[in-house]
Amino acid sequence: MAAKDISDIGGHNQSAIFRRLLIGAMVIVAVICSIEFFVLPDNWLRWLSIIVVFNGLSAFLLYLDARGYARVAFFIFTAFSLVLVLGLAWTAGGIQSPSIFNLTLMPLVAGLLLGWRYTIFFSILCFVGRMLLV
Repeated sequence: MAAKDISDIGGHNQSAIFRRLLIGAMVIVAVICSIEFFVLPDNWLRWLSIIVVFNGLSAFLLYLDARGYARVAFFIFTAFSLVLVLGLAWTAGGIQSPSIFNLTLMPLVAGLLLGWRYTIFFSILCFVGRMLLV
């Protein structure tokens, strides 16, 4: 009986965490933006574009993960989430935007999926992004 490879087990767990994280994020974004359709109907195009872009890219990332390109999918998801949060904060009032608090999640997601080096990298990017919004 052969022993299981530890690295394979870790990769499988990260991939399962990523799938759960991504599907949960897709549902949360769709629900929140759907509520925003009724709360702020003047911005309907903004909410629709967020749903379409985020869920479309997330579906593509799930495909990449299933094909074995998990690390690429992890990095694209974290980088895209950072760009999305910064873009939404920039168009909604800059540093005083409520979405700026979501930047604290980006290093946590990077650490969970990519490791401590990417946590430092995304922490620096979040800091620079916040300073650019001031």
